[in-house]
Amino acid sequence: MITLITGASKGIGNAISHALADKGYDLILNSRTVSELKSLKQEMQTLHPGIEITLLPADLSEEKARNQVLEYLIKKFAQIDLLINNAGIYLPGSMIEEPDDHLTQSIALNLMAPYHLTRGLFPLLKKSSGGQVINICSIASLSAFPNGGAYSISKHAVLGFSRNLREEL
Repeated sequence: MITLITGASKGIGNAISHALADKGYDLILNSRTVSELKSLKQEMQTLHPGIEITLLPADLSEEKARNQVLEYLIKKFAQIDLLINNAGIYLPGSMIEEPDDHLTQSIALNLMAPYHLTRGLFPLLKKSSGGQVINICSIASLSAFPNGGAYSISKHAVLGFSRNLREEL
């Protein structure tokens, strides 16, 4: 089972990486920080020497980086069985007072990255007998909260994207 996990080096992504490695999944791990990815790979290889681990350091909020990641994956892999869109950013602030770029940054990583990765990798997911996409949202995708303006807006959008994807597929 070949799985791509974005935002793999910290928090939920790190926990998912470990859980899937425990099950013997081969992993493609993405994060912005090369040193954290290398450390995670070393830890995983020690605990699970039988799995294959590919590192993809990239800031998926940047269109050029996303395109390079997609190009690499399409060339290297015949199929991907599971895509876990986990990478995200939380920039606290109220909608009225937060800096103008908070929404742009939040949408770029929290929504545009999963949207474009899912679309770009769909041919590889389709080749898998049970290809799946998991989008990690947040409780903020269900209800707004104080000081979570841009984050909550972007996570509501991810939930809408997920629902639409489910209907189409």
